[in-house]
Amino acid sequence: MKNLFLSDFSTYRIGGVAKVAIPKSIFELKKIIKYAKKNKLKTYIFGVGSNTLFPDDPSPDYIFISLKNLIKINNKRGKLFLSAGVPSALLAVIGLLTDSEELFFTHLLPGSIGGGIFMNARCYNNEFCNILDKIYYLDENNKVNFIEQKNCSFAYKSSIFQHHKWIILGATFNLKNRLKLADKVKLLLFLKSQDISDLMNFYNHFCIKNIKNFFNIKKIPEILYLIEKDRASKHHFDYPSCGSVFKNNYDFGVPTGKIVDELGLKGLTKGGAKVSDFHGNFIINFDKATQNDIIYLIERIQEGIKNKYGFVPEPEVRIIK
Repeated sequence: MKNLFLSDFSTYRIGGVAKVAIPKSIFELKKIIKYAKKNKLKTYIFGVGSNTLFPDDPSPDYIFISLKNLIKINNKRGKLFLSAGVPSALLAVIGLLTDSEELFFTHLLPGSIGGGIFMNARCYNNEFCNILDKIYYLDENNKVNFIEQKNCSFAYKSSIFQHHKWIILGATFNLKNRLKLADKVKLLLFLKSQDISDLMNFYNHFCIKNIKNFFNIKKIPEILYLIEKDRASKHHFDYPSCGSVFKNNYDFGVPTGKIVDELGLKGLTKGGAKVSDFHGNFIINFDKATQNDIIYLIERIQEGIKNKYGFVPEPEVRIIK
């Protein structure tokens, strides 16, 4: 455990100095949790900080625990097991190696497996719950347990893990074909020493060109090119951000980004933060933004939508104060 800048662990690149722990194993994680309980410290568990807005002046009562170094790829009883720190975007690469097109929706999806399960990450007409088998977690008693996908109360960007003090350790996934041992070794080499909390670095590493070259893949399915083109058109990786700030209101029936556009709020700035010119549901850090800069814009958007349409959009980003 060290005093480190949380900004180095966040795709927003926002966050002050705090006590940070980065366990490399479940054994180390259990020791940290035990230490926190003994010293009456609060814990915040995260992966690579892709959906988190950290405070500029973190409370000394917190230990921030990143699971980004929990990287394991194994075949477990005929299923593929990925630990919590594995980048979500690696699923699309695994899809290429195992001819599992149901994983392609995760291409260039920021974040980690743990966070993707926690939020039931969704994009391109698919979501995590559709590819999961079992989820392994650390329960309130610091014991390893598991739960089957069907019992996880998965819904739109929601899961049972949001309502319990459980720490997701990893999961088994349903695949058409078994991952070869040689491919597993290549995948681990592909992930070595990569800072995927930096969105530009993440894009450069997980873009089709680099995947194709690293794994010597001759043919890439068209759907992956379409996904990459769509994300590039939104300038998703040009500046630090958390991606979509708000959940969509499906009862209203119009995506939040489109509503923001209709309200003329794209381009609105506060300090170093800005509502993206290219996507109304993105708030970017274009010049050393603070947490308060981002929160101000979130509240302005919520106020504008409530005044015109009568509802307050629910933030998807987790705001830690």
